[in-house]
Amino acid sequence: MVSWLIDLGREKDYGMIKNRLSLGWSPEDALQPKRKLGGGFIYLITQKSTGLQYIGLTTTTVKKRWQEHKKSAGEGDSSKLHDAIRNKGETDFQSTTIDELTNDEDLQNRERELISEYNTIWPNGLNGNSGGTLGGGRPSECEYEGETFASKKERDRILGERFNLEPHVVNNWLRDGKPLTQPQRRVAKKRLNHPDHQRQYLSLKRKGGVTEEWKDPEVYFEKVRPDLHPCEKWHLVRLDKNLPWGPENFKWMTEQEKIDFIHGETIRVFGKEYPSRKAVADAFDLGVSTLNYRLKNGMTPDEAVSQPLGPTSGRPFTYQGRQFKSMNRAAQLLSEETGLPFNTVRDRLRRNKPMSAG
Repeated sequence: MVSWLIDLGREKDYGMIKNRLSLGWSPEDALQPKRKLGGGFIYLITQKSTGLQYIGLTTTTVKKRWQEHKKSAGEGDSSKLHDAIRNKGETDFQSTTIDELTNDEDLQNRERELISEYNTIWPNGLNGNSGGTLGGGRPSECEYEGETFASKKERDRILGERFNLEPHVVNNWLRDGKPLTQPQRRVAKKRLNHPDHQRQYLSLKRKGGVTEEWKDPEVYFEKVRPDLHPCEKWHLVRLDKNLPWGPENFKWMTEQEKIDFIHGETIRVFGKEYPSRKAVADAFDLGVSTLNYRLKNGMTPDEAVSQPLGPTSGRPFTYQGRQFKSMNRAAQLLSEETGLPFNTVRDRLRRNKPMSAG
């Protein structure tokens, strides 16, 4: 910024212009020369939704002073006016110039008179005090522990850097009489680089929580490795829903494995273990509803898969010239005849192999 100010012959005004820009002034307004005359304007701000009002003075213009109010609200200043702007938005407010004075003392006295006349001190209005001090372009000096600052804004900025505090925190603490001894904690939360992995991690924390070890997302990532398990093929499943997600309480599963794990139950049929009823139904060409019905009515798993289907279900099956009502019925009868296990017979029927094959 200094170089172009030198080009304009305004380097001596660097501090003033920098301060104006920091208050939200446009570059054109910031380059305006200092006011050489005293006095200024009295303005009224009205909140439309509540009718609460604020009386203020400015030594610049009402438009510039309103921009400064909005900027202070955005930076977290806790005055009643700035709280209201922050909560309701600038469109809920209207500013009006109500007087102009050519003398600083008259300007200050007039502000006090109008604050009293309009009764705008909180809670009747949005003023925090009886007014009468210059602002809005002419910051006054202030002190902190014997050190003098050009303005409160400069004080808050310098002390904020010194104590590792945000400027608005410095302002609030000094206003409340708190010592500036403890820095504001700034803990940067770790995040995973890939947004999909970050969303999945946050979802786990919401749904069941995570162990202390996994509160560090990098530790979680190294153990789970979601980058190696595409979501279209793999699902992350919590093994014990009564415990939080953790190194020993998760497993990657395919879609069918997940269904079997969540909705299935281990079933042993003819000596072989199946992960779910659906797996049994698929293996024996049964509908899941048929299998469930038979088990519900007291059949053993072996009986449930061996029972011939009704006349409207199942398909006739032919094996080596013999006719059977279904493949299941053929497997049951041939198992009894040959002494071979049901599953072995069924497998040979599927492949059209003789029962005597090795």
